[in-house]
Amino acid sequence: MSDEELAATDVPLVQMGDRPVLLVDDRETGAILADLDGQIRLWNSWTLSQDDDAQRKRRRIEEYLRALSVRHLDMLEREATSESPRVRAIACCALGFSGNDRVTGTLIAALDDPVVEVVDNALLGLGLLADPDTPLGPVADALVQAPDEWTRSNAAYALKRTIEKGATPGAVRNELRLALLDQNDAVRAQVAAALVVCGDEDDIPTLRDALYDSAPMVVLASAMAVRRIGSDTDTARGAAARALFDAWQERDDKRSKSVLKTELSRLAGRNWGDDVDEWREWAYRLP
Repeated sequence: MSDEELAATDVPLVQMGDRPVLLVDDRETGAILADLDGQIRLWNSWTLSQDDDAQRKRRRIEEYLRALSVRHLDMLEREATSESPRVRAIACCALGFSGNDRVTGTLIAALDDPVVEVVDNALLGLGLLADPDTPLGPVADALVQAPDEWTRSNAAYALKRTIEKGATPGAVRNELRLALLDQNDAVRAQVAAALVVCGDEDDIPTLRDALYDSAPMVVLASAMAVRRIGSDTDTARGAAARALFDAWQERDDKRSKSVLKTELSRLAGRNWGDDVDEWREWAYRLP
């Protein structure tokens, strides 16, 4: 429903951010779902934009979707098992905006849906919800087994978000490492970003290889993960330093070299500039 359509209604409105929201929403289920569908599509279209105006619009829509999903939570849970695949898909995504962890089980169950769109939206919903108690096994299975790249990307997003919120990744660590070899740039980047939070010493060999990735966003996340592991674990400091130093020397693109040098400086706690010999001596004398 557009702002103009909202303003024309006779029901009370409440201002949420810059957008008016229905205080009492007695529309038919189909109208509510259609509204959610349209707003989710707009939200998706602006999510990756770096434009400030687009991000402002995205935040407004996110507030609206949150209010609408909270208000109609019971209905959305019912519609998540509708006979219509499209309705199931809309409901699963909308449930993620609710912020209510009671819907985690509904979204996990939807991962067994035979329709790819429903699975994709359930994974997106799990990522939006970011419940740290989410069972990660079914999400990790989608990450490494789904034939569709969009499904794997949504699974990576769900894992990254839930791990960032405190989920324990131990049981899915092998899947995270394997996904660093995925053909999709977004999958690799989000998995590397998850390892920034949960990576340990054993992840350094895989992350070291990711420092040579062709996608800059993967290099950035992997370098941050290597540096964080080296900073947090004394026994991993030397391996992390050498991985960052070697990649800094061997890469020839300026963007990746800049990222690697920045993380190398953060790990060292100092900056020797372009003095390669000083960097090499420091990195290779560490145990």
